[in-house]
Amino acid sequence: MEYHKFYSTLQKIVYDLKGTVNKIDNNDKGYLILITFGVPDFHRDDIERAFVCCNRILKIPVNKILVRIGLTYGNIFAGILGSQKRYEYGIIGNSVNIAARVMSYANFGEVNVTSEIVPRISYRYEVSYIEKTRVKGIKEDIKIYKVVRELPDVWRAYQKKYKSKNYITNSNNELKFNSFLVSDNNNLLLITGHQGSGKSFSIFKIINNLQMQIVFDLFAPDRYNINNPLYMVKKILLNKLDVSNKELAVKLEEFCSQKQISINETLISKYFSNSNHIFSLKEIEVITENLSSIIFYMLKECNLVVI
Repeated sequence: MEYHKFYSTLQKIVYDLKGTVNKIDNNDKGYLILITFGVPDFHRDDIERAFVCCNRILKIPVNKILVRIGLTYGNIFAGILGSQKRYEYGIIGNSVNIAARVMSYANFGEVNVTSEIVPRISYRYEVSYIEKTRVKGIKEDIKIYKVVRELPDVWRAYQKKYKSKNYITNSNNELKFNSFLVSDNNNLLLITGHQGSGKSFSIFKIINNLQMQIVFDLFAPDRYNINNPLYMVKKILLNKLDVSNKELAVKLEEFCSQKQISINETLISKYFSNSNHIFSLKEIEVITENLSSIIFYMLKECNLVVI
């Protein structure tokens, strides 16, 4: 029953990100699930989608299932395998063996990746080199890296990515700036544009010109969570409290107690415990109001908050 619940959730995560659950196998070491991105449907950000998928799978709330993941990128054959009597859609290639080997070096609760993945995630995640290994049929050694943690969304991450780049405008990008008056002393700047149009780079340039004059905080949203309205709230809490997902509910209660912020501890604890509780509209309103008060307190010293 627990495995069925886990697999159903995993399947939804994969399909939401436009990936494919290709194969499920069971042996004396447990279940092996082969997940692919880029076949049969290709996206320019398939590596990022696959990595987000790995992180979400690790966060599935289960009690008795231990998970470890290996992620790689490479060429494979994808298509119909078999004969007229029995056939299936499958994949074959060295990348399958590499992913299995990389996974074997991971501890439970970890994601290990190969060197092809590192450049696509290193601006946002800290990775640690483990060692080289040999895989049968592959001439070169495979370098294995462990994903240590998500980097705090602070200024140095943007500096590393954009400091040496020049600003190039493109009329087709349709990058737009709109300013709104929120209150007597606060303004909201909304920057909109297509993916790759330069929104993040524009934010970097704005803050780079102002950073000596203001106190600011910076949070990078995850476009794959666009339909989760409280995702950024949770991200800010994790950042400000410097805790993991498992510690969040407890540390948040401690913080509110110290700062004398009144919250509904029972509801907040249920919300962050990944329980199956279905919240009523009234409960959602209470949770939103409580979290808004906490976020306002945490960010009140900032002149500029960028999300």
